[in-house]
Amino acid sequence: MTRTNNNSEYSSSRRSSSSSSSIAQSSSIETTDIISQNELKIQRLLLELQDDLKKTKECYNTSRDVWLSIQQQKIPTSSNENTNSQSLKNNLTEALTNVHNEIDMYRTALEKIAQVRQLQIEIANASKNHNDASRSHTTRRGLADLLSHMAYALKIWYGNEDNDHDTNKRDISPPPLCGAIPAASNHVCHVGDRIAGFVESDDGDENWILAEVASVHGNKTKYDIVDIDAEPDKGHYYNISKRHIIPLPQWRACPLTCPQALFPPRTIVLALYPQTSCFYKGVVESIPRVGKDCYSIIFEDSSYNSGYSPEFDVPQMFVVAYKDSNMYSVPPRKPRALMRERVEQESVNAQCQKCLEKGHWTYECTRKRKYVERPSRTQLLEKRIKQLKKNQEGED
Repeated sequence: MTRTNNNSEYSSSRRSSSSSSSIAQSSSIETTDIISQNELKIQRLLLELQDDLKKTKECYNTSRDVWLSIQQQKIPTSSNENTNSQSLKNNLTEALTNVHNEIDMYRTALEKIAQVRQLQIEIANASKNHNDASRSHTTRRGLADLLSHMAYALKIWYGNEDNDHDTNKRDISPPPLCGAIPAASNHVCHVGDRIAGFVESDDGDENWILAEVASVHGNKTKYDIVDIDAEPDKGHYYNISKRHIIPLPQWRACPLTCPQALFPPRTIVLALYPQTSCFYKGVVESIPRVGKDCYSIIFEDSSYNSGYSPEFDVPQMFVVAYKDSNMYSVPPRKPRALMRERVEQESVNAQCQKCLEKGHWTYECTRKRKYVERPSRTQLLEKRIKQLKKNQEGED
């Protein structure tokens, strides 16, 4: 009987081990499929890009030839003024059409480049999840590579994205979350959005961390976020309100066409400190010159003698408007015994037992709880009754 039980236990453990191994094998197959599919898509897109580059060069040559012919065209005289004017008008129309075609080809190529970048990000993430499943935490090198891929994959906003060749329309302004442009007041984050979240760590420190939205509550004012640098399969989740979230940019601003969407030099910002996943206070030293460039940021750092760090390059994606963390820090409520002791020490005029127990605290403009001297509600009510009686006696 005992032998039978041992055999059954052995068979059950064997089945469980085989099932776990089959699950691991299936996940490995899925990861391999994702990588192979994305690599095939990248190859197809690169072949299409080669054709697009040839077409772009042809459009450029055509536009250049037309503009050169316009420059070499003779100034119309009085005898053939109408003919030359009509010819010049036709040439200008043709030149503008060629320029628009060239712009369309550039945009098509840029969209395909963005797709290639996104596929590369997916391959890197799949490889990381497959190879680092046994690691206890993400290495600094791995985190730096992940952040670099995230910033690299961010699209660039050039402007005039929706004008559709209508020359009468003016340049449209950059949308919210383009570079330094903040989110709209009614903006709602979605699952998967990268944000800067103000959280309190296990050791009591409060920091702005790089996180990802895991879920959105029904009222859309509360979010569950997960630290981007959390341990695999042990993500540190936080439940925070909307006011403790800063959405990260969803486009990089092109400095040549959208300079207004960049932080000016000497602006105080929150920026991601290199080799970390936390945002710290810094000052913009220099701004990007082209879309792929980074900000040069000087951070406040007490570890340096000057109190400031040297210049660090920080991508546009990880530079947001500065918010004072003291605005979000609320001192904890003191225990009732300590509050009573504080009241007695400061000789606060507590006229009733309830006021004595609660300690007469209130919020001041410094956002720190402070004990104040004030009459109780009972005394205020009695004073009002006495004043009413006095007024009635005066009228009589």
